[in-house]
Amino acid sequence: MLMVMKAAAARNYAVFLSLIVGAPLIITILIGPRSPYSIITFLIILDIVIAISMAATYLRYRTLANTYYRGVLDFYSQKPVDLNGRRVAILVVSYNEDPLMVAQNALVSSLSVGPENVYVLDDSTDPTIVTRLKLIAERTGFNYVHRDNRRGYKAGAINDWLRAYGDKYDYAMILDADQMLLPGVIGRLLKFFDDDRVAFVQIPQYYSNTRTWIGMSSWIQQLPFLRVVMRARDVQRSPFMLGSGTLFKIRPLLEVGGFNEDTVTEDIYTSLELLERGYYGRYIDVPALWSGEPPQSYTAYWVQQSRWSLGGFQLLPRLLNASIVLTQFWDYLNGVLYWFKVSILALAEVVAPVLFIFLNAYYFRYAQLFFIIYIPIFFFLLYNYLLSMKRYKYGLRAFLAHYSLQSIDSFPTTLSFLTWITGRKRPFKVTPKGGGTRTPIRLILPTLIIIGLLLAASILGIMKLLEGANFWYRVAVAVNLFWASGF
Repeated sequence: MLMVMKAAAARNYAVFLSLIVGAPLIITILIGPRSPYSIITFLIILDIVIAISMAATYLRYRTLANTYYRGVLDFYSQKPVDLNGRRVAILVVSYNEDPLMVAQNALVSSLSVGPENVYVLDDSTDPTIVTRLKLIAERTGFNYVHRDNRRGYKAGAINDWLRAYGDKYDYAMILDADQMLLPGVIGRLLKFFDDDRVAFVQIPQYYSNTRTWIGMSSWIQQLPFLRVVMRARDVQRSPFMLGSGTLFKIRPLLEVGGFNEDTVTEDIYTSLELLERGYYGRYIDVPALWSGEPPQSYTAYWVQQSRWSLGGFQLLPRLLNASIVLTQFWDYLNGVLYWFKVSILALAEVVAPVLFIFLNAYYFRYAQLFFIIYIPIFFFLLYNYLLSMKRYKYGLRAFLAHYSLQSIDSFPTTLSFLTWITGRKRPFKVTPKGGGTRTPIRLILPTLIIIGLLLAASILGIMKLLEGANFWYRVAVAVNLFWASGF
């Protein structure tokens, strides 16, 4: 067994290092300048290598997702059934949330299991919220569990419940405070546990409140992940828990020691540990979980993306040593690489054209190769990406909203990268609810600086393009203009 684990780890490191060091370094040596700017060259090449590998993986996901429908058909083909004696709890995790919202969603969700099997796990520090939730729980019958500490945050609250009540139940479903589960869903989902290797079943959240541009764009940003990526991963037995909307079997979770409390994204980390034990999850893409709220403000989006990206970086060392099959490793690795791409590599995309246009800093010796090879690949992949989402009414307009929101992601995710690389601790932060009225200048300033630099570089680049006499110099300027424009 130890030899198998070592072999898997060696394979994982070989794949990872060849992708992020080997291939980019070789290409940098071949086409990069012999100057300090070769560091930028390496980062840009790394960005391109990751982009192409992720895009190729997405094309494969698209093919797999087209074969996914059996899971949904299995769900809908089940007759509405009761729990047949299986003991199921619903865990509503809350922290300083509106008590009426928490109670309403808990009671709607209780229609599947009865209020006596619903537990509101509340870490609120506001005594008024605690008093009101206690009163509502006494009158309506759901269980109210309050902690006076936040050890382990969400994961800690669930683990405390497992220790106190886990032996009373076979299954438990995790919901966020702003979510409600439609009646009859759990009975249908239990069918998927007929396979003893299934440790959890994940359903997606559907938002009913997308009143702001950031809220709507956040939902659009999730569509490719939920409709294509997670469906394909279900086919490959590599979906992971999403933190809420997860129905899990208690026994396998106890085997791995409960939810991991050392990371801010305990869901994906714990999913990986279950995979190592020979378990896997199912992803059932049905509209059964409603009323959630995406980030409605820049501040809320910053908090969410900071937490998700830090969790992705924290997963990497554990993933590289994981004893799982190659397809599962690749699926999880792609999730981690996404955060590298939208953080430190996205900033390199900003620095590179600015340096060239302002300082004539050549970071490619053969700019025409970029123009001839990468740009056609970019448009080919963009076409296939839009084609894969056409059935979901995700067109060019939705893509621009998605990409625009992602473009402001680089600063918070880069801070998460620096937090991870320096080993600093960051507390778990719940994504704020509501649209808010003002965005702190410290959050928006980095994005405004980046936009200003790219705009200035674009104006100067157009002037150089019109004035340049050398054909290949104009090609190099055009490439950097293309990049500075956001592509």
